This record gives sequence, C-alpha cells and structure tokens, in this order.
Amino acid sequence: MIARKIKREEYSIAEAVGSIAFEFPIEENTLKMSNEERICRQMEHPSSHTDYYTLSRFAAFDDDGTMMGVISTYPYQVRFGGTELGMSGVGFVSTRPEYRRRGVIRECMRVAIQDMKDRGDAFAALYPFSVQFYRKFGYELAPQTMEWVIPMSVIPDFPEEGGKFHLYSPGEPVDDFEKVYRDFCGRYDLTVVREKLDFALFQDDPLTSKKYWYLYRGKNGEPKGYLRFFKDTVDGERRMNCSSNFRQVEFAFSDAEGLKALLRFAKSFSSDYDCLTVALSPDFPLEFYLGETNPIRRNQHFMGMYRVVDAQKVLGSAVYQGSGSLSIELSDPMAPWNEGVFSVSFENGKAVQVEKTSDGDAQVSMGIREFTRLITGCFEKEQIRIMPNVEIREDTPAIDQVFFKKSIWLHDFF
Repeated sequence: MIARKIKREEYSIAEAVGSIAFEFPIEENTLKMSNEERICRQMEHPSSHTDYYTLSRFAAFDDDGTMMGVISTYPYQVRFGGTELGMSGVGFVSTRPEYRRRGVIRECMRVAIQDMKDRGDAFAALYPFSVQFYRKFGYELAPQTMEWVIPMSVIPDFPEEGGKFHLYSPGEPVDDFEKVYRDFCGRYDLTVVREKLDFALFQDDPLTSKKYWYLYRGKNGEPKGYLRFFKDTVDGERRMNCSSNFRQVEFAFSDAEGLKALLRFAKSFSSDYDCLTVALSPDFPLEFYLGETNPIRRNQHFMGMYRVVDAQKVLGSAVYQGSGSLSIELSDPMAPWNEGVFSVSFENGKAVQVEKTSDGDAQVSMGIREFTRLITGCFEKEQIRIMPNVEIREDTPAIDQVFFKKSIWLHDFF
C-alpha cells in the first residue's frame, strides 16, 4: 500500500471514491466534465472554503495503483493563547467498500498529519462517524457546545434600543457580519479566524434557500449581532432554528445589547414559531437574559474531535499561570515528532523555553489525546488527577499552572 497526496489528474477518481463510499450521486452534468474542468469549477469559482482547497487530499493506493480511500484536509487559522495557529479541518474520509478494514484510512491519516506538520499546523479537527475509530489516530473529544431550545413565551420584552435589523441580500458586503463574528468568537481559543470565503455558505438568496440572515445595528450604526435561521418542525413544534449542525445557521452577538436585540427580534416571530434554538459555548450564561426557565431545554453535546499536530509549537504558544517549569512525557504513534519528553519553562504566563529530549525524567506522562484536551484547557484543575492514561510521577504545583480550564470552543464546520 502506498499513501500520498493526490495528483491533479486524480481529482475525479477521488471524487468517485467519495461518491461510492457515501452513496451520494454525482450530477450528470458534472460527469460529462473533464477532470480539469471540474477542478477549475471548484477552485476558480469556489462557493466555500472547502471548495477552494479541493485538491488538498491524501489517498491510499493498492499495489496495482487503484485508489482505495481518500481524506481531505482544509487549512484554517485558529485562535490559541492570544495568537493564531494553523489547524487542518479533516473531512471527506472515505474508503471503497471492497477495501475496508485494511488500514487504508490509517495510512491516509499518517501522511496527512505529516503534511500538516510540514505546513506548520499546530492542530487538526474533524467530525466523526465513530469516536473510537478516530481515537486510534490520536484524536479526542473536542469541547462541548450547548444547544438551547427556548419557547418564545419566556423571552422577556426587552425595550427597544433604537437599532435596526437588515435582511441580507446576495451581493451585499459582509464586513459587518465579520465584525460581529470576531467579537463573538474572539473570546474563545480554537475558534476559526474566518476569511470572507468562510461566509460564502451564508450568502444564499433567502427567497430560494428559505434561510434568513439578519444583521442588527445599534442606534449609532455599529453592528452588534446577527442570526441566520430556517424553519424546522420537530414533533409538531415550530422552531426558529439557529443551531443545526452543518446547516449554515448561526446566532452571534458582540455584546449584551446585541444579544437582547436578537432575542427581542426572535420573539417578534411568535405567531409563526413556537421556540428559538441557538448553539453557544457551555460557559455562556444565557439564563441571565431569559424569564421563566422551567420550559427551557438544553442539550449539551460534543462538537467533533481534535488533536495536537505539533506539541512543541502548542507548548510554545499556550497560556500559563504565573511562572515555573514542567516536564511532560508524550506518546504519539501517528506523529513520532511528538514522542519524547518536553520541558517547558514559563514566566508571567508565557513560555520562554520549550525543549524536547528523546528520554529523561518527566514529572507527568500521557498520550497525545490526553495532552490535547489538557493543554487546550478542557478541564478544571485537579481533574487531571482522575484521568485515565495520565501518570503523575511528581505532583508539583506546576501541573496546575500548565493544565487548567480555559475559554475554548470549536465552532466551525467543514
């Protein structure tokens, strides 16, 4: 078996593998196009971030040259520790049925992770069909999200602040939406630093898509919030859905004024909708802005999986508490450059030195999956001491200065 990045002339073959694996049809008009025509359509006129990077795929081939399976990687920049680091979103993971259970995806993932490292990425993320399957490749559960199902009747009658709402129409600039998104997600590590192309999926004509993108501007004209929704009926309940995964809907606000305006606006649809659904970070106290809470339902769930691609880079960029040093032994069979003992020294919350040795005395030992969740701040202090597969050899205070709860949210889809 050989695994490598696909060649340009293999693009149509990779598309066919995905079509067969996922049992989705390719349009007849597309099948009539040449390989090069298909590529040009995707990359020269992209309708999404993933379209633009459509050639960033890695495939495994049988000895006779047959493409057995393929994965795609989409480069992004994410916030982490007050800076921006590279993250690859992984998707289109597909194997032809006759080649399954042969380690095809393992080989694709191995060369893809090497490519991520060579490109300078610090993280990778994906949305799994099976958590256990991707754990074999070093991925672990990402931070959770909270879906709120809010009856319109419990939304308070917030007073008007003098602002206005505007329905987006195709072709209009999206700069104000971008600003609101930056304000909304800038407080969380691992959120994507979006480019204009990342908003392309939001720009369908509402008259044909039946998805509506409204921007709220305060009385001084400053953008403070937006929501994009579609009408969804669940068990007879009419929902203003701003939270469905992979449906390009969103509920975002810059400040309390923006949030209250969005809630007030949603309530104005009460004759046509029974409730509003929104997805937020679990640490956001939306209950502060609501009335009677008994009818409200909340569903907390994991948003995909992620892993550290380059441990040394992540340790160099992470935020710490105070000053100190810690030595950490890591294991990562999929990424040998992450194997060994890493010693980090930090002062006033920032790393000043990160060194790696092949062996040596470490104060704490863990695999890359545990390290990913701990260094990004998924857990409160002390929880490291009850984690399986983490061995504390010297219980130093520095452990709690390195591994502690942070504001983190994996929000975008790919």
